[in-house]
Amino acid sequence: MSTKDIAQALFAEAFSAVRQPRSGPYQLGCINYLRLKLDGVKSACPFRAGSAKCDAYLAGVDEGRAILREHRARMPHEALVSWAGRMAALSSEGLRLHAAKVEELEGAAKRFYESFPVSPVSHSATLPINQSK
Repeated sequence: MSTKDIAQALFAEAFSAVRQPRSGPYQLGCINYLRLKLDGVKSACPFRAGSAKCDAYLAGVDEGRAILREHRARMPHEALVSWAGRMAALSSEGLRLHAAKVEELEGAAKRFYESFPVSPVSHSATLPINQSK
């Protein structure tokens, strides 16, 4: 689920519940705050400062903060449940493919390090130097 979808889902959850209706500017403030924090979408208050619509918009921003704070408080549990589900879904085939990839990478690293000659005296890598000065 993208962050845009999360913002929309949090908004829908908050405003689809049985509650007192809220004005358009209030709802706009709430969704704009969620989109700012989850998507980075910046939007200024479209209403004149000091107007009732601006006040409603800012109250909606406050509710957006509360909604996001509650969502983030639930996240550790949800993330753990999601992680456990993904781990349980790994099949033996997936694990076998992962192990084969690890072996392949280890072999490539070994071949890389073996490509450098080692001095028998200092045990340090010796690199060819152009000595034609």
